[in-house]
Amino acid sequence: MDRLERILSRPVAKPYRTKGLDLKDQIYLNNDGHLDFAPDDVENPKNWSVKRKWYITVVSVLLVVNATFASSSPSGCLPSIAKELHVAANPTAGLVVTLFLLGYVFGPLLWGELLAFSRS
Repeated sequence: MDRLERILSRPVAKPYRTKGLDLKDQIYLNNDGHLDFAPDDVENPKNWSVKRKWYITVVSVLLVVNATFASSSPSGCLPSIAKELHVAANPTAGLVVTLFLLGYVFGPLLWGELLAFSRS
């Protein structure tokens, strides 16, 4: 499991999660005086390998396609859903898609606040 965690994520490489953080290190400011990544910082996406960039891109695209497909897949079988649930109209069967999309839109607002609240 430890190997899988290192492959999928890099939580141990984040400086704010290490116990041995040297507080004497200064934050890196660029020439304009803005906060920036230090040179050769492993967390800077510009320093990631091409393989890692493609991995993150492909996973992100698959997640978006999955969510889009999951929201629209029941719409093709609304007559079958209406027949199975013994309802007369397609708008009633369309409630499946409506409830999914409402959860998809408003769910993160609720769950995001609950997760932030539980960590504090």
